[in-house]
Amino acid sequence: MHRSARLVASAALVLTLTACSGGAVEVAGETPAVASSSASGSPTAPPADSPSASPTVAPEPEVLDPCQMVPKDTWQRLVPAKRRAHVVLKRLFTTTSGILISDSRVRYACAVTFDDNDDIPMIWGYYPGRFTPDDLKKLLHGAGGTEILNQLGFPAVTSGDFTSSDAYGIVGSTGLFVTVMEKMDSIVTGDRTKERLTIAMLRALGGHVDPADPEPKILLPDFCPAVGSPELEAVHARVDVARGGDDGNGHQWCLYQDVRAGADLRMEAYHFTDEYFHTFYEQTKHNPNGVDMFDGPPGKIRMISLGGDGSADSIVLDPDSRYYVDTKLTFLQSKHRKVDRSSFIELTGTVFDSVTAASDS
Repeated sequence: MHRSARLVASAALVLTLTACSGGAVEVAGETPAVASSSASGSPTAPPADSPSASPTVAPEPEVLDPCQMVPKDTWQRLVPAKRRAHVVLKRLFTTTSGILISDSRVRYACAVTFDDNDDIPMIWGYYPGRFTPDDLKKLLHGAGGTEILNQLGFPAVTSGDFTSSDAYGIVGSTGLFVTVMEKMDSIVTGDRTKERLTIAMLRALGGHVDPADPEPKILLPDFCPAVGSPELEAVHARVDVARGGDDGNGHQWCLYQDVRAGADLRMEAYHFTDEYFHTFYEQTKHNPNGVDMFDGPPGKIRMISLGGDGSADSIVLDPDSRYYVDTKLTFLQSKHRKVDRSSFIELTGTVFDSVTAASDS
């Protein structure tokens, strides 16, 4: 997929984060930040050019895919007919930061993007890990909401602010959400129509969740560090929820959550095409933000940034494999903490090695 130079440049600034602020900051990558109850995601890569896995090989354990949870003919109703041919769906992690709604919990989402501009008019998905009715109440404390239990059969509300229309629900212990951006050309107009279609999407999400059979707390493919492994424990000793997946298109990810500390450790790997990698590499090697680069051209680029609250971000960008790996640790509440620099670097290297080894097998 073609990406503009502007987007490539913004992705190259991925490590502009905690070192300057002393706290965790959402980093804008290729995926642009979305206003209000929306997403600020990690950089996403263009389609990889590596072959797909053999159909005879058993697939790795995979979590629910948010892009498969809502039928195409359901979400397409919110996109004007003339724009549907340009839609590209992307899976990504997101948090919410809006005028009325504020929610820093990581969610796994499917985003509607386009092949001809940077808009993200719509996003939907779920919260990895346990979600409770109290979480729903806290989420809506400032924004308010309208209960729609009678329309769906599970606890749910519609909400929103000046920049988005939202729906949230809970099935069993799984939290669900749909966010539709306001004032965008690439979305239908009309409040009643929009709310009806948003509720239909939330209904589709709920249909994929079995309240009596929640996902296991640990569900990781082999390329993710195992819970309890020395390299993971040196950085993130307590893990309540762990998830990982591979979208089959050059994006692998691992997520570890410590609910008590409000900590999220996220690892993402992207396999770039030759053309995209070259541009990304050239931009990154100049290190325009002065991030701690302890290795670099003409080989692997390695960077790290540490925050005063224990947050950290480290990357590996490898010209031989054309892989970009980013390990990021964030906390919901800012207080003085420390993370061991060498251990964090070692963890990122471990993820890089395991992902590239899996791609070669």
